[in-house]
Amino acid sequence: ARLEDYANSHNLESVYRSMANRRVLTSEITSLAYQGKVHSPQVQDTALIQFSSGSTSAPKGVVLTHENLVANIEAMISGAELNATDRTLGWMPLTHDMGLIGFHLVPLAKGLQQYLIPTELFVRRPMMWFDKINQYQATVTCSPNFGYKHFLQYFKPEQAQNWKLNQLRLILNGAEPISAVLCREFIELMASYNMPPTVMFPVYGLAEASLAVTFPKPGSGLQTVTIDRTKLREGLKIEEIPLSSEHALELVQVGHPVLHASLSICDEDGNKLPLEHMGKIHISGDNVTKGYYNNPKENEKAFKKHGLDTGDLGFIFKNQLVVCGRSKDIIFINGQNFYPHDLEGALDPIDDLELGKTVACGVKKAEDLNEQAAIFVLHKGSLEEFIEVIQSIKTHLSQQVGIDVAVVLPVRKIPKTTSGKVQRYLLSQQYADGAFDEAIRSLEALQETQAAPKHQQINDVEGTLLAICQEFLKDKQVGLNDNLFELGTSSLVLTQIHDKIDGIWPDRLDLTDYFDYPTIAELATYIKEDA
Repeated sequence: ARLEDYANSHNLESVYRSMANRRVLTSEITSLAYQGKVHSPQVQDTALIQFSSGSTSAPKGVVLTHENLVANIEAMISGAELNATDRTLGWMPLTHDMGLIGFHLVPLAKGLQQYLIPTELFVRRPMMWFDKINQYQATVTCSPNFGYKHFLQYFKPEQAQNWKLNQLRLILNGAEPISAVLCREFIELMASYNMPPTVMFPVYGLAEASLAVTFPKPGSGLQTVTIDRTKLREGLKIEEIPLSSEHALELVQVGHPVLHASLSICDEDGNKLPLEHMGKIHISGDNVTKGYYNNPKENEKAFKKHGLDTGDLGFIFKNQLVVCGRSKDIIFINGQNFYPHDLEGALDPIDDLELGKTVACGVKKAEDLNEQAAIFVLHKGSLEEFIEVIQSIKTHLSQQVGIDVAVVLPVRKIPKTTSGKVQRYLLSQQYADGAFDEAIRSLEALQETQAAPKHQQINDVEGTLLAICQEFLKDKQVGLNDNLFELGTSSLVLTQIHDKIDGIWPDRLDLTDYFDYPTIAELATYIKEDA
């Protein structure tokens, strides 16, 4: 209904009719009683196409054959040493390869009992993850880096008193860069509930490999190597240093190639590099896709003489892969992949921003556990004039993409190569080195001055909503008339706010209502009118 209203008001009726003619609504399916026909596929037939995420550009379709899937399913069963007594439990969505293949097709093929938690339920109630592991005595589970942080943030000891987790055998940790510090914090907390310290199972994989590329030996636990971050360059031999050193960078070892798979570390020209030299990770094997759907240009770029170029950077240390970065630009936020050019493209509708004058990239300081999204804008004016730009960008990306942009910063020059390609990594490095710290402090001071609280009379509903929003937006100043999306409310935080409000006023608000009533004052009025 919302799409139809939008189409009618934007002269898009023909587009809407085209969509309506091709839609399938599950509520309109009244009978499934007819007899189906069994299909017998060939080994090289397409089993499924796994599409990459993308907010504005056309996503790439990874074509996976039955051979690809069966090879990788067999490899994961072998690599995780699954047996008939294992029980799996996952919360990752079935639109994600870890959810669909790792925690549905793998246990299905092995004949295991499998349990699935809807992803949005985990987001709202993260403790349910281990509550159900305890209840069903699951032995294998999974989570990317984001999940451990989210779980720890909302952990309440009083709700975990009866947990007994000694049966848990493996927690597959992949899908985004792995933080050793976060892993240890999680392991130490869960030791109180008899979770074995060796359950952490850091893995590496990607959709192009069906799922898994490398697994460690089950039971080996978290293994790391510490290298000199200033000597992390493609083609160079890595230098192991003590963790206490000034330039220490601790990286997690993610195992050796699984059955039917192989990998090589290569230089820029696709030639193999010696052990302990950093380079591009190339993969090959029965589990690896033969190409992207209807995309010869991408296929030509991706496939080299030693296999598919994953776009990730790494090295081999003590016979295990260590992933230390990426040559392709991806920003990892809360378990999701965002492509910088997608975020930049999403900003095009903002009138004050010129095409090609914004740069999106991931940033983090040395002490940070997780990456954050940053937008750099070519700006020659004053910081005071830039405040409005910050609000426009944060609001737009929050509403359109559901991402909370940590910082929006002005730059006098956008670094580019001689061929005109944006050098995002230079902006990320400058941020890590503190080059923008003074600008950040000045902008925060200006924003605080502009957002100085005004004394207002508030009613009970507004007061309750204000308290809820302040609980989940701890680092923001929230006023009655502040647009929640202007404050940089991500889809994750919005879901948590909605869950808390729904507990007080059940079924009064849908998630879509927050876009129509984005301030506390407007939400309060809507709730009271709907009473």
